[in-house]
Amino acid sequence: MKGGPTTMRDIAIKLGVSISTVSRALRDVPDINPETKKAVVELAEQLNYKPNPFASNLVKNRSNLIGVLVPNVEENFFARVITGIQSAVFDTAFNVIIANVNDDQEREKRDVENFLLSRTDALIMAPTHENRDFGHLQEVLNRKVPLVFFDRFIEEVPTSKIVVDDFEGAFNAVEYLISTGCKRIAHLAGHDTLSLARDRKEGYRAALKKHGLYSGDQLILTSGYTYEEGVMAARKLIASTPVPDAVFGVSDRVAIGAMNEFQRLGYKVPDEVSFIGFTNEPVAEMVSPPLTTVEQRAHDIGREAGKMALKLINQSRAKREHAIETIILKTRLIVRGSTR
Repeated sequence: MKGGPTTMRDIAIKLGVSISTVSRALRDVPDINPETKKAVVELAEQLNYKPNPFASNLVKNRSNLIGVLVPNVEENFFARVITGIQSAVFDTAFNVIIANVNDDQEREKRDVENFLLSRTDALIMAPTHENRDFGHLQEVLNRKVPLVFFDRFIEEVPTSKIVVDDFEGAFNAVEYLISTGCKRIAHLAGHDTLSLARDRKEGYRAALKKHGLYSGDQLILTSGYTYEEGVMAARKLIASTPVPDAVFGVSDRVAIGAMNEFQRLGYKVPDEVSFIGFTNEPVAEMVSPPLTTVEQRAHDIGREAGKMALKLINQSRAKREHAIETIILKTRLIVRGSTR
């Protein structure tokens, strides 16, 4: 027993018994001779024996790992979701492993495959926005590994999900702009491959229709979610006639990019043009003027996703197949200086 931690083999050699006998004694299996059990336990304590968690998990056919895939870990929203997931599993035996896929489907496929090879007990993910085939996600379901979507989901993949009410959040944002006197409201939309982008666009349309201001999709630009895409979209809006008196962005970053470009070109915010984003990232409070936005409750999304993954892990496989659940969290409009 030179070097390294004490093993069950060490205890077995010292006592002249088999390794299986040591294992059964340490697991308190009832058919072990009480004297043998006592000798094993006392020697294990004397030698400071520590069980190997990986070997134990192999016996239980578990890794005690939950894999989390996020499109961009640098975005504050996804960082807060991760914190929420970790808070849900903190007092359990499970560990959270993070994969940052950079909104790239090929990386997503590779990381899903790696998690499956590692026998991860559950996957929690926000899918990438790219056009996709779903074979790698269907493989997760085929292997009976619990899969939970958050923020974004794919209709073709039947599994549980945690989302916010994107339609209602967008509707309330646009209706608020209308209540302040705005009539020509543009929408910087996300890609239709994501459910959240479609729902926010529909909420935008519904608010305009309710107040008799909808006349088609001329003021909808599919821009994306980044600051740079907001700048480019703003230039297109400024070139239009007449220029919008309000802009609702699918994300805070795209809204801030557009707002800064409008200001750079001489427009006064909010006197001439109002802006609303979606997410409530910390940067929304730091820009000038501070951005009015729809809060997504990122930490709550993560906590609920973690709780759902744990619940699915502890269910039988047969029950799990019929346990598809959707949790929809409410949003909150936070009014700041970018609106009248």
